[in-house]
Amino acid sequence: MTKEELEKLSQLNWELQSAVSGRTAAISGLPHMGLLQDRTGLYLAVIDEIKQLIMERVLDSIMEYAKLNEFVNEIDDPLVRQIILYRYADGLRWCQIAERIGGDNTADSVRRIAERYLCARSRQENK
Repeated sequence: MTKEELEKLSQLNWELQSAVSGRTAAISGLPHMGLLQDRTGLYLAVIDEIKQLIMERVLDSIMEYAKLNEFVNEIDDPLVRQIILYRYADGLRWCQIAERIGGDNTADSVRRIAERYLCARSRQENK
């Protein structure tokens, strides 16, 4: 799993959490409506289309989340595993991750740990 795929998952996770919690969020891929005509049928058609698009996004997110879990479960080092989970599943910033990890870790050090692991993993997969 690449850094780009992990960041995509992080974005999907944020969009879904925003939608579920009722916060307004632009869910990419959904239609943006201008002025609606005052017709019940049109509203119902738009609602059905949006429901379908949301369901597709939810299913995509479930599949991506399953891939993330599989990827994370293959990480032997508990520190690396925790950093990857904090960053890509929880969406924390590097400074927040360093604070949660503790010790002498800084935002740069936890970022470098994650990037080194992802680069090494990518090289292994490309062999």
